[in-house]
Amino acid sequence: MSTIEGGMVSTNSGDLYDIMRMKRGHGLARESRSFSQYASRYPDIDKQFLFMTDGYNFRNHEIPAVLGLSQLKRLDSMIARRRQNYQSFVNIINQFPKIFYPLQDNPGNSSFCLPFVCRKTTTMFRLKKLFTKCGIEYRPIVSGNLLRQPFLKDYTLKDSTNVDLLHDNGVYIGNSHFVGSAQLETLNRILKEYYGSRKFRRSYKNTSKQNTRRIRSEPNGKVSTAS
Repeated sequence: MSTIEGGMVSTNSGDLYDIMRMKRGHGLARESRSFSQYASRYPDIDKQFLFMTDGYNFRNHEIPAVLGLSQLKRLDSMIARRRQNYQSFVNIINQFPKIFYPLQDNPGNSSFCLPFVCRKTTTMFRLKKLFTKCGIEYRPIVSGNLLRQPFLKDYTLKDSTNVDLLHDNGVYIGNSHFVGSAQLETLNRILKEYYGSRKFRRSYKNTSKQNTRRIRSEPNGKVSTAS
């Protein structure tokens, strides 16, 4: 469902104004007047989803609540559409098992996104460029590994293998009841045309050779990166 939001705070402090802007919007650096400086300090994080502080998502008062309640009668059909979209998306993604990790369609989901988990980081960067070229909006998968964000720098995780994979190789596009078969057919066509092109196959083959040179197998059967 979709509702509106609003509110206002006044201050005569530039520093307080800046931090309040970030905290109002989840703590995102892009809300700050120092956005470019923050982005240059953390180049390994998508600058559009760089969190400099903890933050909030201030929303509903009575008017947005009325708008939300009015949509409840359509909620079941909205969820059904999202589920149908996700089923179609799984079929699209699983056509490219060498490029993306396969997905499963779990019954009962109410998917808000259509995720791409690439087998290579270079594929993710190229996919973002392709989306930008085609006018498709995208985001990191739930902002990736939040422990790599500046505002959580004092926390660690013993094993972050899975979340780092999502951080480095993942991207998603939105799913909603406004998305239908026409948009998904367009996505399918774009992916088939791009990944079926001679230029991509040649580039993918060269990248695979480079990765093979950098990786060696240890005697215990584990794989490690060669220096």
